[in-house]
Amino acid sequence: MIIHKKGNLFDTWRTPNDVYIHAVSCAGVWGAGVALSFQQEFPKAYIQYRTECNSRNAVDLLGMPGIYRYANAPIIAWLYTGEHPGRQKDINKCIQHTEEAVSILAQYFNKEYVTFHSPRINAGLFRVPWELTEACIARGLEDAKSTAKWIVYTL
Repeated sequence: MIIHKKGNLFDTWRTPNDVYIHAVSCAGVWGAGVALSFQQEFPKAYIQYRTECNSRNAVDLLGMPGIYRYANAPIIAWLYTGEHPGRQKDINKCIQHTEEAVSILAQYFNKEYVTFHSPRINAGLFRVPWELTEACIARGLEDAKSTAKWIVYTL
């Protein structure tokens, strides 16, 4: 179930059952937009992301989620949806990678009670129409038979 809320993603109450998600490229950089905010808020998650990018081929990362678990704090996840930062040349591939990553992420957390929190992923610097990403998130959750809530924040 996707729920829309007005507000800042980073001003929400954080519990160990909250999963904060954003879309990333395989470049190993969270240098702009919401990714920069994630880097500043969750530096250990960024280090893990950068390590993954530096040690694996982009082809192996696309369509996969990355996950970092802080002790007694929210879980940070990122979805590898684009090979390069910025505007995506092939929106259909970006959507495909997003749906694959959402499905894997939802399956991973199926036995846990979690709430997913995200901005309008892909809609910022990747410039993918939000309606396409929202539909693929719904399909990914459905594919995983997930009952989790996915809260999308807009300012």
